[in-house]
Amino acid sequence: MHLSVGTGLSAVVGTVGRTAEADLHAGDGGCAACYTYSSSKGAFVGCSLEGTVIMTLSQENCKFYGKSSINGSDILLGSLPRPPAAAILHLALSNLFNKLDRYKFQL
Repeated sequence: MHLSVGTGLSAVVGTVGRTAEADLHAGDGGCAACYTYSSSKGAFVGCSLEGTVIMTLSQENCKFYGKSSINGSDILLGSLPRPPAAAILHLALSNLFNKLDRYKFQL
């Protein structure tokens, strides 16, 4: 599971503007803080509060792949066969990469 919480504040008037943001990311691997500061031009005032939660839905993965036991690393490392439901996606990606390869040779 991964949790991300952040906040930001921006103000720009004319040629002087500043933006400051702070985020905290926490997950199985630990915590990390991220700070951002920038300057800009124009006219803008804004404030934001953001949050994200990312987690593995093991039951849904088991249903999709048709297996009784599965973990996220099996999927990400490609140690499982492609599920039939993803055949259309894999075909579309294969066609796209073939077109890109042909385009590279034309340059």
